[in-house]
Amino acid sequence: MKKLTICLSIFSFLFLLTSCSNTYTYKEDGPFITAYMAPVGPGIPEDLITEHITIYQNGTFILSDGNHDKGKDKLIVQLTLTEDEINEIQSHIYESRFKKLPEDVTAPSEDGAKYGIEVHFEKNSKLVAGWNPSNEAFNELHDYLFHFIEEETLQTWREEMKEYKRGMD
Repeated sequence: MKKLTICLSIFSFLFLLTSCSNTYTYKEDGPFITAYMAPVGPGIPEDLITEHITIYQNGTFILSDGNHDKGKDKLIVQLTLTEDEINEIQSHIYESRFKKLPEDVTAPSEDGAKYGIEVHFEKNSKLVAGWNPSNEAFNELHDYLFHFIEEETLQTWREEMKEYKRGMD
């Protein structure tokens, strides 16, 4: 009986220790997180610009339209985030309880945009997405990821993307 009590105590301690961890383990090669916003609705297709960000563990942050057409010059904005900023992103992912978020965060709506975040953990990936999401944790994380781009830089990139798309016709 004493052995059973000791085993249960050790098991309980190990379970408590692992369940109280305040971090997730992320994929080292390739991006560890991507996020996007894809507007839809009436209007000129060239004006509907998808904003797609990709963030790597080494601090590389890329804004693109999410299309990875080979052989075409794509307009991107590339930034370098600090180690502290990467750690903050990872803290926000954990604090949002990302692994527990529903995969579909769609809110009823007539039009708007589709938003998504995909996190690449060490052993798997999870995509959470939806049309006009109303999930507070999801929206806060999404906004946080996009806050690294200065508004002026984002506006310039959008205008350049519109011109780029018009030139493809």
